[in-house]
Amino acid sequence: MTVNTIRETVTPPEVPGGPVIAGQRRKRALVVDDNLDSRVLVSLFLRKFEFDIAEAGNGQEAFNLFRQQRFDVVVTDLQMPVMDGLTLMGKIKAVSRKTPVVVMTGCGAENVQQLVGMTAAADVLHKPFGFGRFKDAIETLFNSRLF
Repeated sequence: MTVNTIRETVTPPEVPGGPVIAGQRRKRALVVDDNLDSRVLVSLFLRKFEFDIAEAGNGQEAFNLFRQQRFDVVVTDLQMPVMDGLTLMGKIKAVSRKTPVVVMTGCGAENVQQLVGMTAAADVLHKPFGFGRFKDAIETLFNSRLF
């Protein structure tokens, strides 16, 4: 599946009119994945929740963006070139302990849960995950029903 195919065919449910969380500024998310298709899909989901999105193709790019901008959540793949998701999460937590990091992975569940649990991930999403599971993770982070 190509990026254009994903953009054309993946349509998460529409958010009813108005801001997602009334009276608050739009949330900002950093989406990190070396797989462009995955990055686009997660970004589309977050845009449906009215997040402003920045994207990075590896952990180093993401950390450079993180040092320059403020993000309410980071959603990162675990296995990437240049800098992996665990290293990225450690660097983010060293700078901002309060920024939640959601980890996406295609790795085996038991090892990942153990490894990621030690680094204080807010949630772990096992690929492939559906829109409902992703929505639940984001709603839990922000203690708010998105729609």
